[in-house]
Amino acid sequence: MQNYTNAGEIKKVRSPMRGLFKKLYLYMINLSYMKLFITTQFRIIILLILAPVFISAQGEQTNNRNFENSMQSYLSDYSFTATQNCSGLPTYFTIDNTEGIDSVFWEFNDIGNFGTDTSTLLNPSYKFSSSGTFYPVLTVYSSNLQFTVTGTVIIYQSPAPNLGNDTMFCPHDPINLTLDAGPGELYYWNGSDIAGYSTFQVTDTGTYTVRVMDQGCSGYDTIYVSRYHEPIIDDTYLLVAPSNCGNSDGSITGIAINASYPYNIQWKDNAGNVVGTDLDLMNIPVGLYYLQVYYGENCLISFGPYIIQNVDAPLISHIVVFNDFCNMGTGAITVIPETGDPSEYWYSLNGGIDFIQNNGYFTGLHAGIYSVLIRNVAGCINSAEPVTIVNENMPLALQIEVMPDYCGMNTGAITVIPETGNPNEYWYSLDGGADYVQNDGYFTGLPAGDYDVVIRNQVGCISANHPVLIAGIPCPVNVIGLPDLINTPLAEGMAVIIPPGGGPYTVDVNGNIQTVVNDTITGLFEGSHSITITNLFGFTLSLTLYIEGILGIDETQYAGSFTLFQEGSSDIIYLDSGTATISGKAYAEIRNISGQLIDKLPINKSRTEINLGAIPKGIYMLTVFSEKGIWSVKFVR
Repeated sequence: MQNYTNAGEIKKVRSPMRGLFKKLYLYMINLSYMKLFITTQFRIIILLILAPVFISAQGEQTNNRNFENSMQSYLSDYSFTATQNCSGLPTYFTIDNTEGIDSVFWEFNDIGNFGTDTSTLLNPSYKFSSSGTFYPVLTVYSSNLQFTVTGTVIIYQSPAPNLGNDTMFCPHDPINLTLDAGPGELYYWNGSDIAGYSTFQVTDTGTYTVRVMDQGCSGYDTIYVSRYHEPIIDDTYLLVAPSNCGNSDGSITGIAINASYPYNIQWKDNAGNVVGTDLDLMNIPVGLYYLQVYYGENCLISFGPYIIQNVDAPLISHIVVFNDFCNMGTGAITVIPETGDPSEYWYSLNGGIDFIQNNGYFTGLHAGIYSVLIRNVAGCINSAEPVTIVNENMPLALQIEVMPDYCGMNTGAITVIPETGNPNEYWYSLDGGADYVQNDGYFTGLPAGDYDVVIRNQVGCISANHPVLIAGIPCPVNVIGLPDLINTPLAEGMAVIIPPGGGPYTVDVNGNIQTVVNDTITGLFEGSHSITITNLFGFTLSLTLYIEGILGIDETQYAGSFTLFQEGSSDIIYLDSGTATISGKAYAEIRNISGQLIDKLPINKSRTEINLGAIPKGIYMLTVFSEKGIWSVKFVR
C-alpha cells in the first residue's frame, strides 16, 4: 500500500491588471458633473461624465459614490495561492483578497480530467490527474465586471515505494530478504529519523516500513515478514496394522494433522518411493514408512518411521552391535533369531531392499543407521528398531618439542613424543599426513617454517593436526657504533648488533668477554675496538669497530636560522627558530640513525622545549617541517 503527503510548496499569481493604472482621481465638480482622471504608463485619459448619474451595465442607476466603488473594484489586484504540490493529493487554491467578488470560475486545464477540471467554489481543492506543469485560470466576476488571472502550478510525482507482498519463510530456513524502496531522494526505514539507503536487508521476522521523500513529497509502504507454523501431528487414534507373511495388507490409520495453512502429504517407504497421498495408508507390505507434510512455500516436515510387521513372522531375539573404529569400517551387526537355526533365515540391513543368507553376521560396516529385517523360508518378514553404529576414535595425545633454525643453517628440529606406548610403534608426519615416516618421532635438519604434525598408530588411527612453527634465529651480520661523548668522563659509546634477536651468543671486545643486553654492548670509549661474536652453533663474526668521540649539543646554528642547544638538565633541549617566523601547522620529527620515528611534536612558538628523558642515548636527526621549508639538524643524546 502507498500513502502520500503534502510537499508544502506555495505558488502565488496575480491579476494582469497590476501596473495598468497608476493613479485614479475622482473629482466631484457638482451634482451634475464629475471628472475622472486616469494616468497610465502611456497617456492621460480624461473622462468627462456629464450626467449626474451613472448607468450600470444592467441598466440600473447608481449614485456617484457607487460609481467610485465600482471603479476601485475594477482596478483591484486579484491573485491566488496554490499549496500542496504532490501527485495523488489535492492542491488547495486560495484567493488572496475576496473583497468585492460576486462569483468565480476556476479552470485547471488538466487534460487528464477533461470535463471535470473546473470549479465555482471560492477557495476550491483539486486533485490533478498526474505530475507536471499546469496553468489554472481564475475568472472573477465583480459588479458586472470580469477579471482573468492565470497562474502556474507544478505538481511533483509522489514516491510510490513497493516492498512487495507480505512474505513468509519455513520454520527453520534462514531469512535473507532484500527490500527495495525504488526511486526517491531520502529513505527512512522503520520510523528512523536518519536517512538510509534505498535497500534494506532483512534477517528476522517483523514488520518493516519505509518512508520515501522526493521533491518534498512522501510515499509509504509496509511489509510483514513472518514464518509458517509447523504442522502438528495428532496420533491419539493411530493404528498400525501388520501384514501377514509377506502379503501387502498392512495399514497405518488414525493420524490427524493440525496445521494453520493448506498442506499436502506423501507417504514414502524406506527407499524413498511414494506409496500414498492420503492420511490413511492402506495395503502396504512389511517395512518402514514415513509421513511427509508439505505446506507453505516448499516447507516440509517428516514424521516416522512407522513400522509394518508380519503376523507369525520370525522374531528377533536380540542384535549385537560393534561400533566402527577410526573410520576404518570395522563395525559389525549380528542378528540372532528367537527360534530355529540362523542359517534358515534371510537378513537385511536396508529395510528389505536386499536380503542375504549369512547366518545374521554383517561385518565391515561404517558408522550409520541400519534398518534390520529378518525373513523366513515362507516369506514372512519381521523388523526391529533401527540400529546405529557410531565411529570411535582412539585418542592420540602427544607432546612436541621444537628447536629453532639458526642463521639459516637448517638447524631446526622437531621431537614428537606420544603420550602412550612405544614411539617406534607410530608413524609420524610433518605435512598433515601427506607423508609418513617411522623414525621414533625425531626430525632434524629442518629449516625455519610452518609444519603440521600428525601421528598414526598401527591400526590406522590418526591424531589431530598440530601446527608447529620453527623460528628462524638470525646471525649477526654487522655492528653499528654509537659515539662516545668526550666532554664527559664516562665511557658512553655503544655497539649495536645487527640484526637484533640473534642471541644467545658470546661477545669478545678487545680480548675481554662482554655482557650483552638487548643486543647492545655498552661502556666503550672513543677509538678502535676489536669485536668477535660467536653464536651457539659456532658461527663467528669478527670486525674492528671505531667509536667516534663527539661533543654534545653546543649552541650550534643550522640552516633556516634554527639553533638547537641545551641548558641545565641533560634531558632538556631547546629549539630556537631565530629569524624564521613559524606560522601555520609546523612540526618537528626526531628519528634515530636507522630512520625510525622516535617522536613527533608541534612547533607554534619561537622557542620549543623538547624533553629527551624517554629517549636512549645515541645519534638522532631532528627535522622541522613548516610552510617556510624543511630544516634538519643532527644531535647526540
